[in-house]
Amino acid sequence: MTVYEPSKAYNGLTLYTSGNAQKAVLISMDGKVVHEWKLTIPENWEDPEKKPRPAKVAWEYAHVYPNGDLLALVIDHGHTPIGCCLVKIDKNSKVIWKYIDNTHHHLNVADDGTIYALTHEMRYKRIKGYEQLELPRLDDSLAVVSPDGKLIKKVSIVRIHYADSAPGNDPVFFGS
Repeated sequence: MTVYEPSKAYNGLTLYTSGNAQKAVLISMDGKVVHEWKLTIPENWEDPEKKPRPAKVAWEYAHVYPNGDLLALVIDHGHTPIGCCLVKIDKNSKVIWKYIDNTHHHLNVADDGTIYALTHEMRYKRIKGYEQLELPRLDDSLAVVSPDGKLIKKVSIVRIHYADSAPGNDPVFFGS
């Protein structure tokens, strides 16, 4: 921020993630840091297939809760897919839970605390009727995650489209 003109701005705080750091910053209207959350993602999360490389890991998006907890969407610029995980931390940056999946770009937290996040993964099989899609391809899904970080269900966006265009097919849901 370079200029603050109170008469031309909505008063409040701004939550900021830079896309190149493992932190989120809450700043005031005059650019002062009100609070900062930081968490260096360790090299060995539970799933070695989705292990981030800490030098290229960043928080792409964050959501702050009224009590000061923060939900961070973590990406890894060094991999395809870039998605890495969701991590919920408290106001002191201590991990509450983590959901390891290829989450990316954006998330939404519903009024009941349910989290909706985009995920993606590499696919190596063709879908009947969509043979024009080159392999391997990167498919998106919507992950529905409980307030305590557990997967409720995962919905394949490509398969929903396929199901919508193929008579008698239902959307494909993953998870429980």
